[in-house]
Order: sequence, then structure tokens, then C-alpha cells
Amino acid sequence: MDALNQIDLLFYANSNVIDIWHRLYDSMQLREGESETDSHKKRWELLRFELFDSMAIDLGYTHLKQVSMMKHYYSKGQEQRDISEWEFRDSAVKYWQVGSDVYQRIMDFGLKYPWTMQIKIFRKNL
Repeated sequence: MDALNQIDLLFYANSNVIDIWHRLYDSMQLREGESETDSHKKRWELLRFELFDSMAIDLGYTHLKQVSMMKHYYSKGQEQRDISEWEFRDSAVKYWQVGSDVYQRIMDFGLKYPWTMQIKIFRKNL
């Protein structure tokens, strides 16, 4: 995100880059209640590559073509790593949500009963 936020500064003299960037940015602003659709994603992808193409030309990479930029390599190993990382993040979020719920229950129990009563309840439930 930091790189995207600097496009206006780095390419201030190139109105074409700035125009494409603003169109891409505006298209990514979904209205309240609106969700991403395949149509949105396709538009974002096309605008993103149009932006890359315009930036490449501005930087002097005239031999790069938009079509070749759209052919990016994504290996099976990379896909598996991405899936694994996503699953790990999802598991961590669930763990912390459940963990905080358990912690809250313990704290509520502790506030509800004095510690001597807690020991009696604990022994009774064994």
C-alpha cells in the first residue's frame, strides 16, 4: 500500500500515469453494502496493467508490453504456500477469538465467586 500511496509523488509530471492511477483508485472504492464481483476484479486487473504499462514507459522500459506483463508466473509451490499461510492466519484468528472468550469466562467466574468457592466448585466437577 505504501508504494501505491506514493504514485502521485513519483509520477507527478506524467499526467497519463496519474490519470490511470486515479481511475484505478476510484474503481476500488466500493459503495457501502457493495461486494467485489468478478466484473470489479477484471476491471481492476486491466487498470492495474494499464498503470504498469504507463509507468514502464515513463521509466524508459519501452520494450515491455502490457500483454507480457499480464503473463506472470505463479508456481504450484507458491500457491500451496499462500494457501498454507492463509489457513494459518485464519486458525490464529479463530484461536484468539476463542481464547479471549475462554479468558472472559474465567474472569467472569472469578468475579462471580470468591476463590474458596471456586475450589469447591472445581473439586465438585472433577
